[in-house]
Amino acid sequence: RMSSKHRFSRFCRVCFAESPRRRAVFTACGHIICRACACECADKHSMDGALSCPTCKSHGGFVHLFENDIGSYIYSRFSRDCEVCLDTPHQRALFTSCGHLLCLACAEQLNLSAREQMRVVRCPMCNGRGGWRRMDEETEDTE
Repeated sequence: RMSSKHRFSRFCRVCFAESPRRRAVFTACGHIICRACACECADKHSMDGALSCPTCKSHGGFVHLFENDIGSYIYSRFSRDCEVCLDTPHQRALFTSCGHLLCLACAEQLNLSAREQMRVVRCPMCNGRGGWRRMDEETEDTE
């Protein structure tokens, strides 16, 4: 568990919005930006097809995150709880085909189970096929 002096940041690394309601993650690296900036990056690179992360320049695509907004329309509060084990993890993983989030431990368990049963990994929320990517989430001081 993290210290109460730290929290996970929702900061967009491109437009510097403090807490965007909608975010996207680059599947090649796990960096997170607001959805509007991700769409703008995709629009800029639609001609040459070379979409790259604005943070680390990794080439690949992005997926919109499905985050549980447990706040009101005016005040957003996003749950970090894993949809499978219901724990609040320090590290999360993203299912790269659909944008659903789980704790890293549950994602690794899904990979292991699929490998042992010689089947494709599927998202437990939507049954989509794909793989997992550890998210690169930053913490910030609360003091």
